[in-house]
Amino acid sequence: FYDQAHDDSQWEDVSVPHTLKLTSLTLDDLEDAKEQLVFHRNVGWYRRTIQLADISKKIFLEFEGSHQVTDVWVNGKHVGQYAAGGYTPFHFDITGYVKSGDNQITVRADNRRNETVPPDPGPFDYVKFSGLYRDVYVVETNPVHVTYNWESISSGVHITTPTIDPVNKNATINVKTSVR
Repeated sequence: FYDQAHDDSQWEDVSVPHTLKLTSLTLDDLEDAKEQLVFHRNVGWYRRTIQLADISKKIFLEFEGSHQVTDVWVNGKHVGQYAAGGYTPFHFDITGYVKSGDNQITVRADNRRNETVPPDPGPFDYVKFSGLYRDVYVVETNPVHVTYNWESISSGVHITTPTIDPVNKNATINVKTSVR
């Protein structure tokens, strides 16, 4: 499916956020175990062509959430895999994979049971819906840029107020920013 020549003309047009299967309010009378062995345990493929004019920038694909193992291809080349769980944001740096003009992005969201990827193996008191269930963004930054706050404990922007003096109406504010 990630091959650029793959015929996706029969694929359904969807908007993100998206789940792979519409479900009734009664969860289709779900009779699955608390480990959710079957319900929504499927694989979805997404494809979109984006246009980029300025490839001198850093280009990222930012995912707010995807269940649960996510692979990304750009122009038929595998960029990477995210397999640390379905509920955390993540990103891929696609700078080295894009070209000026049209760029084909292919995403596989694999929600099959996986004993090594949280929150599996369960049991759950909620339903793990499949697909790109939160927003996805194309982010362009300058080559020198603020890092994503989930890259490490010291990444992104951290603002603290070590001292606050309500009587004199002043405070000490510390701002730490990581750039790359």
